[in-house]
Amino acid sequence: MANSPFRPGTAIGRLGRLEWVPRGDPHGVRAIFGALGHTTSTRFVWVSWVVSRALIFVFWGSLNFSLGDTRYYFIKMSLLAQTGPGQTMIEYPTPVLWFFDVLYGLSFHHQYVFSGLFVATMVILDAGFTWMLWRVGARRRGEAVFFWTVFLLLVGPTAYLRFDLVTAVLGGLALLALERRDDLRAGLLTGVGAAIKLWPALLWPALLGGDRRSRIRTSVGFFGAGGILAVLALWYAGWTRLLSPLQYQSARGLQIESLWAVPPMLWRIFHLSSYAVNVSIWNAWEISGPMTETMLVAAKLAQAIGLVFVAVCYIAWLRRGRQRFVEASALMQLVILVMILTNKTFSPQYMMWLGGPAAAGIAMLPHSGLADDTDQERVRSDHEAVDRLRTITRVFLVCTLLTTIVYPVGYSPIVHGTIGLSVVTIVLATRNLMLSYLLYLVALWVVHFSRLTQLLRFRGSHPHSPRTVP
Repeated sequence: MANSPFRPGTAIGRLGRLEWVPRGDPHGVRAIFGALGHTTSTRFVWVSWVVSRALIFVFWGSLNFSLGDTRYYFIKMSLLAQTGPGQTMIEYPTPVLWFFDVLYGLSFHHQYVFSGLFVATMVILDAGFTWMLWRVGARRRGEAVFFWTVFLLLVGPTAYLRFDLVTAVLGGLALLALERRDDLRAGLLTGVGAAIKLWPALLWPALLGGDRRSRIRTSVGFFGAGGILAVLALWYAGWTRLLSPLQYQSARGLQIESLWAVPPMLWRIFHLSSYAVNVSIWNAWEISGPMTETMLVAAKLAQAIGLVFVAVCYIAWLRRGRQRFVEASALMQLVILVMILTNKTFSPQYMMWLGGPAAAGIAMLPHSGLADDTDQERVRSDHEAVDRLRTITRVFLVCTLLTTIVYPVGYSPIVHGTIGLSVVTIVLATRNLMLSYLLYLVALWVVHFSRLTQLLRFRGSHPHSPRTVP
């Protein structure tokens, strides 16, 4: 502690050994955010978690404890016997039905009990992931837990009323398993994520940064878990139901919260009668009117370009060799941001997808170096990753706050065109602009550490050169 810039015992309340107030640092909140990485008090962490989660329930109470999507889940499960699995929640992969069916049985077919069990399951999942961050995160576990705690507080009741927290936690746990050299479990968790939400299949290459043996174990876990669940789903509901989520997504229109809806949504402020905003048959608020068809075409083109860019980054990273754990987190965030921003749809719960990998990335920082790194290389790579992740997570938290202001706080004006439409639409446009900036920051980092530009220059100058870049 002699050379440490932090001094203990300065936190209000004496909640254990807390070292989070930097000496002589003029940057205020920025300094505190970074210094929380040195928090050593388990009591402080869990008191903060309990208080923040209590605030989420207070927020939920201000919304009259609206059941949100849990009501939709309950209604669909109550009709399962009549409609069959082939026509039940076709927007979700088949294995999701099994989870809801268990809750439906445990609830004795009572809507409020069902919703209570669902919320309790999400709270337990949240607490379990928080504990894993604290247990695995070593020196920066305080910062990882602090980020996750604040992030879910900003998400608000949506975190516990929709299914997407499961996907976020699975992505984070896969990274933590990877960091602990448990490659099989990392692949298995990602395979389960792909089986219940499809898009996490794109995260699998981010787990392949180890040697040949670890890549095999990761792939066995991923394809094993995903394959078994796919076979069971095929047996349970058939081929058509297996593919229904893909068909469901492709048929949807332009959702009002997407990046591509920003121009028509802004124009709608001045020409309200020219646009229609209604709940579509896809259970989403979609906009139709001038520019919307053009924006749908642009979204489709952007998604194709985005996926090609992700594939190129993956290839460059794997060809580079000497991958670091924290880089897997950055690649996961890149994939998720590309999927969110290039899509014609955007729901507020999509923000949760980023939270798990981002928190796990912070927790992995102390172990981001390589065994053959010199001390200077280790310190440089650690400092660079810390600076980039802190900037990314701050922008991410701002985006999350703006998302909650739009939904559920300001959703009524924006969908019904009532008083407050202009303000909420501007907040929505700002959120999407900030998310675009976040994608830029993450893409810049990935391009940097994957040495993508070096690879392109190298191949362009030496067409017959070796396959790997030194």
